Order: sequence, then structure tokens, then C-alpha cells
Amino acid sequence: QAYWRWHSTLFDNQESKNSGWASKENLLDITSGVEGVNASTVESCLNKHRSDIEASINTEMEQASQFGIRGTPAFILYNRDEDVAGKLVGAQPYERFDEAITRVGNQ
Repeated sequence: QAYWRWHSTLFDNQESKNSGWASKENLLDITSGVEGVNASTVESCLNKHRSDIEASINTEMEQASQFGIRGTPAFILYNRDEDVAGKLVGAQPYERFDEAITRVGNQ
């Protein structure tokens, strides 16, 4: 439960991309206000795992780029039986998902 409170608090306090809101100092400041989450423990985790986290993010960004995905949200729809895929980029209404699923499913 503490994790989800922390996650929600960070989500609610995020600012625009590249605004600097996600600096370590700001994240720890936000974290210190979340009941049941120890900011020192989060800082220790960030320090210990930073390079692994950054490497994982960079790998995922490279993989996404190979599929023409440069932002979020993005969705890959895959038909295993036919080995075909489609994608939706950006927040889309249900109808767009329904159309894309039908299109990929009928290939």
C-alpha cells in the first residue's frame, strides 16, 4: 500500500517533460511527504541501483525506437497466429483500439 501511495503522489506531482521535476532532490522531497515511505531508503535504493535502472531504460528506449515509438503512451498489438503487428500511439478512444485489434486480428 505504501508503494501505491508513493506512486500516486509522484504521478500527481509530475510536471512537464524536461522541466526538471524528476530531479533526485525533488523526488526525495516529494517522497518525504508520503506516509509509510522512508525517503532515506528510497535514496539508498536510487544510489545503489541507478546505473542498472538507467541501462534498462536506455535498452527499452532503443527497442521502442526500432518500432518507431518515440513517446508514451504507445501500444503494440500482436497477432501471434499470423505473426503480424500494429501499433497505436498516443491516448486513443476505445473505438481506435477496437479497430486496430480487429485489423491485426484479421490479417
